[in-house]
Amino acid sequence: MLTLILFVSTALALCDKPSDASAISANASAAQLAMASLDTDTFARSVAEARGALACLASPINPLDAASYHALMGLDAFMGGDANAATVSFQAAMSSTPDFRLPAIIAPVGGPLDAALAKARGLASLGSLALPPFDGIILVDGVSSVTYPRDRPWILQLVSRKGEVTETRYLAPGDELPRWAPPPTAFQRVLPKLREKPNVPFAIAAGTTAAAAVTLYALGGTWHADYLDPATPYEDLGALRAQSDGALAASIALGVVTVGLTTVTIFRW
Repeated sequence: MLTLILFVSTALALCDKPSDASAISANASAAQLAMASLDTDTFARSVAEARGALACLASPINPLDAASYHALMGLDAFMGGDANAATVSFQAAMSSTPDFRLPAIIAPVGGPLDAALAKARGLASLGSLALPPFDGIILVDGVSSVTYPRDRPWILQLVSRKGEVTETRYLAPGDELPRWAPPPTAFQRVLPKLREKPNVPFAIAAGTTAAAAVTLYALGGTWHADYLDPATPYEDLGALRAQSDGALAASIALGVVTVGLTTVTIFRW
């Protein structure tokens, strides 16, 4: 019950700050020491803090980190009297790190923990299932993979193309996979994406260019009106036509530039 309360309170913290794998290893070691000294409160607290750290990981873990976490979950299940859950958790730890061992002080030869470890080593894998494609890297227990184990717990991490961990989950056999968007198609990759914030320098340039285009268009319109005015002297018509055509052409060119600048102000590639 204490473990459950601590875990719930940790989850409610909603990742006030990101964690790293060192928190998992530290809590796993602390839990083993607490188990050796029969300190159940410290053991429960270490388990809860490790769970909270896993959910808030900001960086990928490696297989050793994964083995530490699986072993901790195995010890927690063992302390709770769930021998089967403990065995498959130890199997997961051994799958991540084949030479995985528990300290002899808590798993003496011939003891119940040693027996659970021996049973875990003898378990045969029931194979794996395919993972849906992801626009980045999928890590299973710290290793890039396109499949996941069907018969033991495992740690899922989604790592974006930028190297950012977008999600970390501890999943047991039978748990539903979280949903994620499929990778974009080649066509979607070349489409522009909306910026979170407009690009200020381009916005200023777009505004300036637009103002210049409007001014030239207005001047061109005025000169064109003078050109069409019957009262305009004949000798002025050539100059007015050239000015009108030039101003209108320049306003169109600046309008095209304004559209381009506005596009890069709002979108990115």
